[in-house]
Amino acid sequence: MMKNKFRMISLLLVVLLACLPLFPAAASDGTIPGQFVFGQSFTLKTGQTMNGNLVVFGGSATIEKGATVNGNVVIFGGSLTVDGVINQDAVIFGGTGTLGPTAHIYGSLSTLGSTLDRSEGSSWMGRSTTAMFILGMGKVEAHQPS
Repeated sequence: MMKNKFRMISLLLVVLLACLPLFPAAASDGTIPGQFVFGQSFTLKTGQTMNGNLVVFGGSATIEKGATVNGNVVIFGGSLTVDGVINQDAVIFGGTGTLGPTAHIYGSLSTLGSTLDRSEGSSWMGRSTTAMFILGMGKVEAHQPS
């Protein structure tokens, strides 16, 4: 009985530690690997490059001016602020997005049930899709800004 409790507690601790978001230190050249962030804030600082995808669940992500993401950025129920460069797609589900005047997305920009504030000077190269679901009414609206 005591052995089983010890095993269960040990297993629970291992699982909890495995679920903690890990933020590896940037390499000497300022590059870091892709990240999964759960319920916390993440900032890619000026001069840093992320090689991989950035996925945020219930937290916030900031891409500062002079920072680059060589991958996709996906936000679920959080916020995204971009003043730097995203070299693939950006997707925001149920959150908020802010594109500063130096933000450049070299892929598509999609929002689903989200708000987007775009400053003059910001740009994206691919498609832009905005979709809104209205629950209880069975209605879906999709917009393609011109």
